[in-house]
Amino acid sequence: MGLADLVFFGIGVYGGFLQAGVGVFLLAGLVGLAGRDLVQANVAKVVLALVFTVPALMVFLAEGAVDWAAGGVLAVGTAAGGVAGARLAIRGGAAAVRWVLLVVLALSAGRFLFGA
Repeated sequence: MGLADLVFFGIGVYGGFLQAGVGVFLLAGLVGLAGRDLVQANVAKVVLALVFTVPALMVFLAEGAVDWAAGGVLAVGTAAGGVAGARLAIRGGAAAVRWVLLVVLALSAGRFLFGA
């Protein structure tokens, strides 16, 4: 088991437990360790997120812990973002995805650091 395997295992545990922000870690691992370009990594990230989201949803469904109203709003927003992101990746390539990622990371870091 190599370093990449350990890193992806750790990302998997984190993603399964919290999921918040796991896409950034997946992108970093897929680009930095697996050598994928940013567009390929983004596609893989979406598929991997689906793979560990479905079982988690099944657990929450079984426990009756799904907030359908909030989930519906989130689903619509996620679908809109997914369509926009896929179009941007296809038209602008890795450079466009990189800029969006950098802006989102900067905004997220500012929010966490300064509570804005």
